[in-house]
Amino acid sequence: MNLDFSVFLNPSVILLVGILTYLVTKNSNRHSVARDRLISAYHPIFIAIEPYLYKDVNVKFALEFIDKFNTINENFSLYIYPSLRYRVILLHESILHNHPSEVMNEHWRIICNYIDAEYDDLCKLAHMPLRSTAYRINCDQYYNKLELLFAIIKLHLPTLFFFLLLFASFIYSSKP
Repeated sequence: MNLDFSVFLNPSVILLVGILTYLVTKNSNRHSVARDRLISAYHPIFIAIEPYLYKDVNVKFALEFIDKFNTINENFSLYIYPSLRYRVILLHESILHNHPSEVMNEHWRIICNYIDAEYDDLCKLAHMPLRSTAYRINCDQYYNKLELLFAIIKLHLPTLFFFLLLFASFIYSSKP
């Protein structure tokens, strides 16, 4: 029994094998990096702020958060987005310059939005459990109802897309 290796020299086969190899290795690397970022940086930050997520905070708590964030940032600065660092600096400046609490809390909500979104994305990539929609609603962990709706849609987009395709194929197959 002889194998015909000329089939493997076909450009389409080479391209297909290359694409599959890329997809398999890309995802395995993304999972490990996401897990490292989650465990080292975002999970400790999230645990510190979860009870205060999207709620008004006082200056004392904000300063405690900034200290904790700076400690994590010193050790794992490569894992934290620069835009989040910038927002924490703005929060700190609003406290130092005695801005009204509304300004401080607006900076806080933006920081919550960054951490909330990144935490969920990292959990999903690292195959860790996500907070359920019911949990987020019960704990008021959303900026506003529209943002919550977008987060739910984003979370369930693959499932929604699958059912949309299934529905579309059913409609087109039933036409005479």
